[in-house]
Amino acid sequence: MGYVHFTILLSLELLIGVKSMTEPLCGCRSDFEYKVLDRINRLEQRQDQQETAGRSRDNSIVGLQNAIQTETHTSCKDGWVAFNGSCYVFGDSNLNFISAELYCRQYGGQLVRVDSAVENAFLKAFLLKHHKQHSWVGIQDTEVEGIWKLFGTNTLAPFTDFRPGDGGDHDAEDCAVFQNSDDMLWVDVRCRFQCRPICEMPGFN
Repeated sequence: MGYVHFTILLSLELLIGVKSMTEPLCGCRSDFEYKVLDRINRLEQRQDQQETAGRSRDNSIVGLQNAIQTETHTSCKDGWVAFNGSCYVFGDSNLNFISAELYCRQYGGQLVRVDSAVENAFLKAFLLKHHKQHSWVGIQDTEVEGIWKLFGTNTLAPFTDFRPGDGGDHDAEDCAVFQNSDDMLWVDVRCRFQCRPICEMPGFN
């Protein structure tokens, strides 16, 4: 929904909402005004939430467009999806984190390690079109809460895309997934949760 359309809708909802309130008799007007201001605040919060979601989708689209423009030819094994020097398999079974990593290794890959906003935009777009499911990212913060490292290494994750309020000090939520939502932001979860694997391996240029 565009900004102008939402503003018109907000104005209509506010007008309808205010008209639906019965203005009190003299002496109680402050309470009436409080209710009007509360309705305005709630409608403005809805507008802010929609604008934030819209910016996230726009950034993903721009990132993917940039990636496509700079894409080099990548060859992959049958069944793998090529993108920007890497090959990906999107699993169709729900597994816990360790089982998902083992699933990827049996095919010669590993759980996806997102290196950049461009790669993240590609993965989001693919998931939204084909596999809109909670899907594992190959990072953990088992040693220090909020310090995310590539699984099995001491290397800090080069890129993260956590939803506001996630990715921090959440006890026992030491793994990360693409969330099943319209913006596919990451959330931290318990590693025993059952989610889809995304496997990655280098491509053949």
